[in-house]
Amino acid sequence: REDFTSYKIFEYIACGLPVVCSYEQGGSNIRYVGDYNLGATVPPEEADAFAGAVLQVLDDGSYFTKDFVKRARETLRELDVTWDALVDQVEVLCRAAVNSSPRHLR
Repeated sequence: REDFTSYKIFEYIACGLPVVCSYEQGGSNIRYVGDYNLGATVPPEEADAFAGAVLQVLDDGSYFTKDFVKRARETLRELDVTWDALVDQVEVLCRAAVNSSPRHLR
């Protein structure tokens, strides 16, 4: 199961914003936030950890520079995180659903 709601995280990153999110908030794509230093990830349902991560990101000036914006956008391109890629994934899921449905429903 793929969670396409995690693409909102990539939208924020494409706008040059660092992201703070929980491990489970964005499905499998969430790992990119930590792996590529695009913000911070915290354990789910830990408000203190989340607040601390927000403060840490706000205090770290490197997240609010032109270099961060450039690096973030380049990372998204390298990972092929684009709307075209998302549409391709949705199309595959739709075709699989249609092909697995009973014949009289097609």
